[in-house]
Parts: sequence; C-alpha cells; structure tokens
Amino acid sequence: MIKLWGIYISFFAVGIIGFLLILKATPNTEKRILGEWKEIKWEYDKVNTRQQTKLAFMPEEIKDMVGKQLIIHEAETWLFNPNGTLTLFGRNSEKTVEWRLKGRGHILQLKHTDNRTEQYNIDILNGKTLVLNFESNMEVRGIAKLTFNKSGG
Repeated sequence: MIKLWGIYISFFAVGIIGFLLILKATPNTEKRILGEWKEIKWEYDKVNTRQQTKLAFMPEEIKDMVGKQLIIHEAETWLFNPNGTLTLFGRNSEKTVEWRLKGRGHILQLKHTDNRTEQYNIDILNGKTLVLNFESNMEVRGIAKLTFNKSGG
C-alpha cells in the first residue's frame, strides 16, 4: 500500500513539474507584444439588427466616425516598450501612453496622460501579427479590427 502511494505521488510530482516547465517555456503575452508594430489595415464588422455586414476594409468615413471614439486612431506604428509605455507614431505626430494587460492577458488597456482609457481585445498575437478588436457603440455600431505586422523580425 505504501509503495502504491509512492507511485501515485511520483506520477503527480512528474506531472506538476512537466506542467510548470511548459508554462515557463511559453512566452507570455507581455513579452510577445513588446516591440514595434505597423498598422496594415482596419476592418469593420457592422452590426445591424437585420443583418451583419463584413467589410474587407474600412471606408475612410466609417474609420473617421469609429476613430473619434479611439483617442489614438491615427497612429500607424505602435512601439510597446518594456517599461509599460507605448509610443504611437502617426504621419506627423508622436505620442506616449501607458499600456497594460488586463484579464488573463487578452485585454490591452491604454491610459493617456489625462486619465482617459481605451480597451482593446487581443484577438491574435503571435511573432508576426497583432489583431486588436474595438467595439464601437455609436451610430455605426459594430466592431473595428486593427491589424498590425511586427517590424524588424
């Protein structure tokens, strides 16, 4: 009986150690998001009560309407720094905000110097692609999807 318990405990210990090694080997979201990301496209899923329309790209007028809810919607390059700052580079502008991950690492929160915040759902984050979703709750009701490619490998 004691030998049987020893076997059970050994298997349990090996399982726990294996699980911890897998967790340690997997890069976390905070490390994967670091670096420079270039915006490549906006997509928009318009939500209507009768139908749902998916646009392959976001027309400028809709982008502008949705973008009014997004404080930094004109940024074309996002640079995530390890110190919790995000530098946003636009065509003729540069701005720095604070970033952090909420939930289980699937919500990106941006905090501006005037304490306004924005939240994006992280849909995809891998070594080369970042896709953020922003839910619009105005007259162009729907979900804006911002897609970025990682710069510099």
